[in-house]
Amino acid sequence: MNDIRSVIQRGEFYSLPVNDLLQLIHNEYPTELARLKTAYSIPVRTRPHHLSEPSPSQIIYHDEHDEVNRTLVSLLLLRKIHNNDYAGFVGNQRQTGVRHLRKLSFAWIRRLFRRCLTTSDDLHTLITSIIINDLGKSPTLAADLQRQKATVNACQGKPNHDVVLDLVVREAPHLIPCLEKLSPSHGYLLVRGIELGAEFNFGQMAQAECPPASLLGLERLRPCHGDDDNDKHISIQVFHMRYMEQILDIAGALGHQDHTNAALFTEPIYQSYRIIYQIALDVINGNIDRREAYDANLVRKLELLMTQNGWRAKGRGLDVHDPEHRALMRLLCICNATATKGVEVADLVWETFFDGIDPETRLMLVKGLNIDGSERIPAVQATYAPAVCSAAIKASRSEGRKEQKKALAAVFCYLARVHTLTPAESNELPDGVMVVERDVRDKVLSVVTSDSFRSSPDVLNDLDVPEIAIAVQRDPRR
Repeated sequence: MNDIRSVIQRGEFYSLPVNDLLQLIHNEYPTELARLKTAYSIPVRTRPHHLSEPSPSQIIYHDEHDEVNRTLVSLLLLRKIHNNDYAGFVGNQRQTGVRHLRKLSFAWIRRLFRRCLTTSDDLHTLITSIIINDLGKSPTLAADLQRQKATVNACQGKPNHDVVLDLVVREAPHLIPCLEKLSPSHGYLLVRGIELGAEFNFGQMAQAECPPASLLGLERLRPCHGDDDNDKHISIQVFHMRYMEQILDIAGALGHQDHTNAALFTEPIYQSYRIIYQIALDVINGNIDRREAYDANLVRKLELLMTQNGWRAKGRGLDVHDPEHRALMRLLCICNATATKGVEVADLVWETFFDGIDPETRLMLVKGLNIDGSERIPAVQATYAPAVCSAAIKASRSEGRKEQKKALAAVFCYLARVHTLTPAESNELPDGVMVVERDVRDKVLSVVTSDSFRSSPDVLNDLDVPEIAIAVQRDPRR
């Protein structure tokens, strides 16, 4: 029988011809891939000219489906990691002007995967995790869940796609048939990893997009029985499975544009995820709490800015215990100031924060960015704020420094409103809510890339803030 499990057990997963592998995956996960076809995606205007081979979606469906491509490219990149195909993984990163992933960094990733994938069940579970990771983006899955359960209706606003997936595996797992094919022990690892993902997003942590309360999921992985070695082993297994899946997720994130390599997994991205790796393990092992972990990430990201982008020579030290400095450190991460040309962006963020917005707005922004998130005072997460900030900076680059600062100031003013909850909004939240999110992409991204924004960034003042969705809620059942 030529199913995925038997292919893995025969040691053929990493060597099977690509077309054969994709057809095998399609046969193994037909329901799940069909749902990914319905997932919302921003249309791609252009695709690289060097692509001659058909995309994974074209091979399976003879048509382009962005979320299918992203998911299957992540799967194919897993093979490149195992096969030590550094050149194939990095692809044309060198030609795009980014700091390409170094060989030493790729080697660290490869060692991690080899250490954590020791059995056929491990590999089968990771493959399944890759396939189902973004199923929550499918409106059909959310609709099917809502028809069967009242949980979604109990939420203020619409739950995000990670929460939708968590709700499905807990309350209607039959909607994801592939879960039944996992061994009980590895099914447990996968479900625990999905629970972690519903509260803790590695990418959002890397960019300081989420507040400290989002690390609650890591604290929940702490062993229930203190020094029980088996509990510790399982907790670390859950974390590693989720961590590997998230590396592959970001590696394949541009798979709908370029299906040949890990276009987005550059050296700065690796460094961010590498920082989070040790911090997360320290939280799980009980060495540090949520706030300490969050601030450690900010400090280490600032150190990258100091050492790699020349800020140390400018004497711009920041104290993570100073609320104003801490807010600025978050904004530097949100604006990708440790990435390529980071010093230019960092200088712009600094100047805009101190000179581009009025004191009242800055105070409101500082307050919002320093709320950790609790049941008494929930925090707001501005989801896709990094994308909006980067788009505003890029769109105004040709207009000169003064206009660029105006553009970013307009975004900061908008984010100050986004990060503020009114008393009425707080009172309407269900019990246990610690973090709510506002997705700024749909409302703002098209505006900051428009001609009207370039001529008058203040148009953002006329935009309402997005609706609230629950991001982190303390569940008494856990």
